[in-house]
Amino acid sequence: MAVIGHWTAEDYSLKTVLLGIREIHGRHTGNNIGAVLMELIEELNIATKLGYSVTDNAQNNDTALETVSASLFATRQIVYHVPSRRLRCIGHIINLVVKTLLFGAKATEDTDSFSSYDGTIAKLHYIVNHIRITPQRRALYVSEQAASLCSSPDFMVVIDNATRWNSTYNMINAALKLRERIDGYVRLIGAELEEYIISGEEWNDLKELAFMLTPFEKVTRAT
Repeated sequence: MAVIGHWTAEDYSLKTVLLGIREIHGRHTGNNIGAVLMELIEELNIATKLGYSVTDNAQNNDTALETVSASLFATRQIVYHVPSRRLRCIGHIINLVVKTLLFGAKATEDTDSFSSYDGTIAKLHYIVNHIRITPQRRALYVSEQAASLCSSPDFMVVIDNATRWNSTYNMINAALKLRERIDGYVRLIGAELEEYIISGEEWNDLKELAFMLTPFEKVTRAT
């Protein structure tokens, strides 16, 4: 668990410091997280300086802060009112919103696989994974044989992951720049990728999707 501190110094400059990294032993329950967090608070002697806590929306973070609150009151008679001091991470909220936009109701914050992928995004993911999965296929992708099928910038496709929506955005953006090379690779492989051929209309859908996601990407980077 990493804990970051933000505060305003005496000269009114904003400070951001890594306060500590602590290992959570056992299950990541709210009580366990809260106990480790309280140890760090005591170690740094900042119990009287606590302001607001920013975390993602996981329920164990609510319990962790309740544990800290109870400990602060029991040991120091400090009242830390969690409902008014608990702030939600905007980056995490955007991640959940856009994943729902991309994958529909099947997408959840606990999604850890690509089972929610379908349609054109699923096709692109499969092709990119096919290219990157072995050194031999990566070499084929950038080989003279593949390059002779089309003219396109010579750099590697970007793979996404199942937990961060902007990795899907990055995969789509990179693929749009490498469209001719990707189409050439699919034709070169032949029957194995035949059902994953991306049509012209589907490439246009990906372009529109990337355009629609750009504002979310900018906001995410600003948080």
